[in-house]
Formats: sequence, structure tokens, C-alpha cells
Amino acid sequence: KLLPPLSTPPANWGREKRWGATPGSQWCGDDGWNHAEFFNVLRSEDSVPKDQSVGICISVNPAKFTYRFELSETGCIGKSSGIDWVHAHTVHTSKDARGAPACIGFLQSGASTRWTMRLRDRCNGDGFTHTHSFRTMASDRYAAPLMRTCLLSSSSFASTRERRLVSGNNCDKDVSSYKSEDVWLLARRHSEKDLRLCTARGQLDGASAQQPELWRVFWNAACEKQEFVTKDSQDRKIQWTVSQDPSLFVPEDAAGAHYCLCEILTKAEGDLSGGLLSFSWFNDACPAGAQRELCLRALSTKDILRFSS
Repeated sequence: KLLPPLSTPPANWGREKRWGATPGSQWCGDDGWNHAEFFNVLRSEDSVPKDQSVGICISVNPAKFTYRFELSETGCIGKSSGIDWVHAHTVHTSKDARGAPACIGFLQSGASTRWTMRLRDRCNGDGFTHTHSFRTMASDRYAAPLMRTCLLSSSSFASTRERRLVSGNNCDKDVSSYKSEDVWLLARRHSEKDLRLCTARGQLDGASAQQPELWRVFWNAACEKQEFVTKDSQDRKIQWTVSQDPSLFVPEDAAGAHYCLCEILTKAEGDLSGGLLSFSWFNDACPAGAQRELCLRALSTKDILRFSS
């Protein structure tokens, strides 16, 4: 389960209230605590890329059973307001979370100093002063960690067989091609070193009537663009339109099959147009005369088990 709940129960404390937090439960109404609300958090900080993880540090004052909440990994631990705060938990949400808004508030009251955490935009009121805002995890945010892609083979060129990468249901839709093999990649980034891939459709400027539409893969910074221009080995311009969805990623340490994307120029005798251009995936290395664009390794069986757990 990717999104375990965090319940935030209040307890009457004389004329005032104190607020707690219990990870892993949607209801918390025992030992004087009254169930109020809960929200979803990530299973672990590794569920999203490190630069997207937002820590919520939870600590307790054992003498008063009051709680402290800070938007950090360990910032709630240690002495503050004359109280030694003991770490209880650190849970996580994400910078791009789309769940309900939540807030943290602080009440300075000597030995009774405490914090609150509520499902609302700001935590002002009841003596508390708003300190932090964040988004909880939407309950429907779960996304499969892997993406099925495949290499579609086409015999449209007489001298070479074009193989292009497509993803998801597209592996079964293209009736003009036949599926060569499945290639499993990541559906989201797990490390800053992961290679991001995106597919693109291209048109060769001044191409002959025999020149088919072009397909290829770009990576990293190029995937942030919607359209741009490159040149082939014959210095001809190609207008590219980049698909922004889905996002595909390859881990740096992937150990699966090795593939290379190659530029192929097919030129018949007497052809003055510069030749027919294609971009095709080959196992291990590009054939003689082809220009290498990109090489990568797909996920191995062990990689699939590692990223699925």
C-alpha cells in the first residue's frame, strides 16, 4: 500500500486542546484522544525522487504528552522552548502532492508549548499561530512503478528493418507494424541520475515522396521541449514534435538487454535526394555505416523485482 494514513486526534486539556499524530491509522480515539481527521502520506521517502520528498517530523513531550510538528526530516528533535522533544516519527508527503491542504500551527505556553496539525489552509486560531503549509497525498495518486514499452518492427524500408519504441497500449494498436519485443522501463524517476526518455515524431525538410515519417527517442533536457529542430548526417533539417506523456526513465545501473538507437541512411543507386532516413533500435550496437544516437540498458528481471517492491 503506497499511501498509509496519518490520523491527527485532539484531546481535551482543561479548557484547551492538544493535538497528536498516529501514523498508519485512520481512527484514533483511545486513552482520552478524540478522533478528528486523517490524511494520506507516503509509505517511505523513497516512494518519490529525493528532491520531491517533504518530511514531516513528529516528536512528543513525554512529561505532558504534547506534540511538536516540523516540516523537516529531524527538525522536531531536541530542546525547544525549554522542553526536550523526543522523536516519534517522520512521515513524508511530496512537493507535487495533490491531496487536501494541511497546516502546522504553534502555541507558545511555557511547559505546555505545543503544535497542531490540521486539514485546512492555515492553522491560526485557538491560540495557535500558523507556521507551515503543505499538501497531503491524494488517495488516487498511486502510479505503477514500471512502464511497459516495446520495439515495433517495420519492413517499410527494403534494406533495413526499422524498430521504434512505443509505450503502453500502443504496443498492441499499431496494425501496420508487428511487435518485436517488450522493453520494461521506469514510469517515474527514482534517482537524480536516472535517464529520462521521451518519444518524438519528425518531418524531414525537403524530403522526397518516398520518405516516411520519422520516429525516435530523445533524452533529458530535450524532453522539456515541445518542438525543436535537429540535422541529420547529411545536414538536412528535421522538425521534431516531442510527446510529453508518458514519462519514461532508465536507471543508471539497469542490467537488462542492451539497445542502441541508430540513424540509418538508405540510398539507392542514382538517388540524388540524400537518401531515405530512419532511426532504428538495434541490439548491442549500431550496424556498419549507421550513426549512433543513444545506447541504454532496459530493466532486467532483478531490476523489475527491485523497483516493484
